[in-house]
Amino acid sequence: MLLSFKTVLYAQGPYMNAEQAYKFAIEYIKIYRPDFEVSKIPTYFLSTNDIKAINRLCTIYRNWGNAEKAIEIYYMLLDNFERNYYADSDNILWDNHIMIICNLAITLSFDVQQYEECIQIADKGIALIKGNIDKALAYFRLLRCKANALMRTGNTQEGEELHKRCIMFVYTFGENTPHDFTLEMQKTEFEKDFGYKLDLSILW
Repeated sequence: MLLSFKTVLYAQGPYMNAEQAYKFAIEYIKIYRPDFEVSKIPTYFLSTNDIKAINRLCTIYRNWGNAEKAIEIYYMLLDNFERNYYADSDNILWDNHIMIICNLAITLSFDVQQYEECIQIADKGIALIKGNIDKALAYFRLLRCKANALMRTGNTQEGEELHKRCIMFVYTFGENTPHDFTLEMQKTEFEKDFGYKLDLSILW
């Protein structure tokens, strides 16, 4: 538990120290899996604890400026989900699957600008989530990644309409909106991208 706390503490925020976070993350993973090697992730039978720890490792790589390594590991985790059969009566592993897809889409769209790839991953996640109200926030994040990717690949009209949907989505969340996706932030980004003031009243 202490190693987990230290990893999170140093992974982001005011105490961010990627080198320390990486050290604690690896120590934490090796408590449960002493033979851990990143290259073997697709072959492991992973617990939810393993998946969360490896996801933290990806966050550290992103904060360390090595988004490409994070993407490589995200794909390994997705490969693991496809290779292995998991008993998942409480949807815990399914939740982790969605989390990895969301994080991969965000990294592709906003960190490394691999937009076509982002659209494919976002669509995969959206299809998995569709109709599941408990995953509304993940659905929104995937929509936002796709909207950004569409706009950057020249699909301006579709990207604009999808970004408007994202803004409406944020509005419905109210105080539950995550700090990195506030209504004001989304409105500002929209106006910067499309060059006109957005009258929110026309969206409702």
